[in-house]
Amino acid sequence: MNEVFPDNPVVPTTANSDGTTVALRTLDITNPDPCREAVVLIEVEVDVDFVLPPGGRAAYFIARDEMYRVQNTGGSTMYDVHTQNTKVTGNRTIPPGGTITFSLDIGMGWGAGGATYNRVQSFVRAMIFAL
Repeated sequence: MNEVFPDNPVVPTTANSDGTTVALRTLDITNPDPCREAVVLIEVEVDVDFVLPPGGRAAYFIARDEMYRVQNTGGSTMYDVHTQNTKVTGNRTIPPGGTITFSLDIGMGWGAGGATYNRVQSFVRAMIFAL
């Protein structure tokens, strides 16, 4: 999912290990086997574009885990600074024929110096293994 924020919201100044949730993604995962349990591994990718004025700082979090922090120590604004990070976040069991809903929160924090963001791109993939 590619979500654009044309108003360039300011990166929250939250300075903890969770950040402030700015986007939530969900995925319903169904075990196609009506007789056996399945194990599901969930992989997520997140990419956030920041605009960093001189002295600006920002970070983003995947599932409450800080994955990327950047600071502009130069004298001019840095536009669309970003990186794509991948995280395996789930190892869950699904009952025969059952469905679970996986929720991914994307957070931001450590904002300073007028840092903003303008895009959050994310992918959620599930690999299902019937046991």
